[in-house]
Amino acid sequence: MEIVLFINDLQPSPIIEKDLDMISFDPKTSQLCIDYVWVGPNGSGDGMRETLALEAPITLLSLYEVIDDAFDHLLEIADLLLNTRLIDYFLDEHNDETLKEIDQQYIMLLQRLYRQKESEDDFVDLAILCQAYGAFLERYDFSRCADPYRREKDLLEDVASHHPTDENIHNAIVGYNDVIRIYEALGDAFQSDTLALYLALYDLKKRAHEVDDYDFAHICERIGILYSEIDTNEDMDGIDHDADRLRMSIFYHQIEKDIFREAYHQSHGLEEGYNYNVALRQIGRRFEALGDKASLLEAQTYYKQAYTIAQTLHQASSEYEDLYTISLEHLGDIYLLLSKPEAAIQAYLEVFAIEQQTMAQLEDRFSVVIINKKLGKAYQALREYQQAQRYYQDALTLVLEVAKESDDYEKQAECGIAYMNLGWLAMDQKKYDEALSYFQKDLSLRLHLNERYGTITSHYSLSLAQRHMGYVLEALGDEEEACLYFKSCVQIALHYCQGHHEGQRHYLMVSLHDLAYCHFQLGNYALAKEGYDQVLAYLAEKSETRVHEYVLDEKAIKQEYEALMKLG
Repeated sequence: MEIVLFINDLQPSPIIEKDLDMISFDPKTSQLCIDYVWVGPNGSGDGMRETLALEAPITLLSLYEVIDDAFDHLLEIADLLLNTRLIDYFLDEHNDETLKEIDQQYIMLLQRLYRQKESEDDFVDLAILCQAYGAFLERYDFSRCADPYRREKDLLEDVASHHPTDENIHNAIVGYNDVIRIYEALGDAFQSDTLALYLALYDLKKRAHEVDDYDFAHICERIGILYSEIDTNEDMDGIDHDADRLRMSIFYHQIEKDIFREAYHQSHGLEEGYNYNVALRQIGRRFEALGDKASLLEAQTYYKQAYTIAQTLHQASSEYEDLYTISLEHLGDIYLLLSKPEAAIQAYLEVFAIEQQTMAQLEDRFSVVIINKKLGKAYQALREYQQAQRYYQDALTLVLEVAKESDDYEKQAECGIAYMNLGWLAMDQKKYDEALSYFQKDLSLRLHLNERYGTITSHYSLSLAQRHMGYVLEALGDEEEACLYFKSCVQIALHYCQGHHEGQRHYLMVSLHDLAYCHFQLGNYALAKEGYDQVLAYLAEKSETRVHEYVLDEKAIKQEYEALMKLG
């Protein structure tokens, strides 16, 4: 297939003459194809083709030099650098010398055009070249492609700020989207930068009065997700705490939801319903993360709405079965958090019945692991220990099989969670030796995973396994060894606790309280008082209302402290 390099805009001529019509490059034959056409007062007539064999190796520069010599500066090098199909051809050829040459030509041309830019058109042309260079580097050297895209964005933004026409604002939006796409591909290290770009893009879309379309809803969705994922944003909008960023997340998801709700109510289309369902679930997840009773009730409201839509879509098409089970599972989760285990079980059992029908794929089996685990939690909450044991054991058996087939951290770590759940079930029944056996298996696995992955998540999970060992050893009367585990929990929590992340501070205080109580039992009153003083100071000043898995009971802690003071 030929790659067109030049097309002439032919105009009628008062006399009949042969005129250049098109120049193209045929990669298969390594030929330059030149098409001419006879042009006269009545327009164009018959054409003819000439071919010119090109010498190997064919490069962008050699191609340009041949055309430049034969047709007297007909093309600029920029014409070839902006020819997407031609650049793609060279990229597909994977000739490193040729690609290095193209890279250098982009750099040289950009340097020259940066010195020459004066008018608005110059800025736009330069931005277009930056965009082309970014696209080239995406495939040639991804680590460098962010810079030309940033330059493209800055140039177009500058034009839009000085001449805020709809076209210029739209061009700036394109520039922002290019940078955002790369930042999102670069991952977590660029989350804060990506969020800042999305917020600026949000403002641009508002200036362009483009606030009710799918693109605007998508921008709001991404902003909401990023606010929910970033741990601390001390330099952005004065946000220092989890609750603040989660409320910001909800604000943007609400805008997303309103756009999709309107689209769904107008069309009742399946795609619109899908988008509306996702937006509702996003809001539900943020309220669930806030964790206080009022927020959990809000989450329940949104999950119920999402489930109703998912039920309608599922009845209309089996393609929406996954959406239906996800929505139903969210409903079960919130019921469990709101101490409604019977309702949670009803939801989970329906999900379980559906998911058991398809277990051929690894991810399908892992989904069954998770729903088994949740059913175990719900039955344990009802103190129906036999049923809880059954589902926890099924989860363990299946996840051990899944983990043999997958090196994924989540699946490996779920094995530890399965041991932990069985351990806590035994603790509830005061079967401490059995609990110790399960907790030891969890700890052994967590040590291995932390050594292998060395992430914050693996480090933190190790501290939980050590905490559980401390609890069961305390129950067995071995406070000395329990104290060693609690000390390790504090050390890990101190490493894990950074900035103003409330969740991290909470678990540090849980660890300090565990250690202080253990010191109290051992008669180490000075060390116990030091820990209690820190925990009580935190409880006196904390503003967080979220319910944590590991509760700090302020009343009980004060009673312990008073007892300590009488003895110490």
